[in-house]
Amino acid sequence: MRLQQLLFERTKSTEQGLTLIECLMGILILTSILVGIAPPLGIVVATRVQNRRAEQAQHLAQAEIDRIRVLVAQRGYTNADLPPLGTDAPTAIRSKLRSPASCSTEDYQNISANELMQVDVNGDCQPDFLVQSLLSNTQGIAGQPPGRFTMTVRVYAGSARNNVGSLSTEQASLKLAGGEGSQRTNPLAVVQTEIFALDSNNVGCILNSSLCIE
Repeated sequence: MRLQQLLFERTKSTEQGLTLIECLMGILILTSILVGIAPPLGIVVATRVQNRRAEQAQHLAQAEIDRIRVLVAQRGYTNADLPPLGTDAPTAIRSKLRSPASCSTEDYQNISANELMQVDVNGDCQPDFLVQSLLSNTQGIAGQPPGRFTMTVRVYAGSARNNVGSLSTEQASLKLAGGEGSQRTNPLAVVQTEIFALDSNNVGCILNSSLCIE
């Protein structure tokens, strides 16, 4: 009887030991798996953040285009209401801020061609994006604001402020990456379109380019 009890206790102890080892092995395997998938997961998350930021930039660019399109359609605008003439990359940041909050100070007046507008999108009064709006190929009647022009909008990430002076005009490439990559120097979105005012003078200008001035 005593022998049977000893054998039972030894068998039980052995089974408990195996269970403990199995648990430890399971923990080690799980840890190895987590360590293995952590870098790819980090890259995927970073890429999703970049894509989301690029999507916001695209919306901002289109909103700026729409703002000028509506302004021109309503007529009565002046040269000061329009973006400046230019094509070059920005080299300065405008001090005013465009924001949905009460801290907004942007009036869109007298913006220089080399300036970036600061834009806050979440209402925390901190610039999330930098926007450059430019006109080119302007046509219109002498003594009046242009009635036809090409408008270009470039939207940079807020972090691009650290590289002002060496920014590019080529749109940043979105690819699987763990960092911002070219988004620190290249615009997240570039939108270009032609806008014209449909008043009697400008219609004639559009139909007959000899009536226009550049």
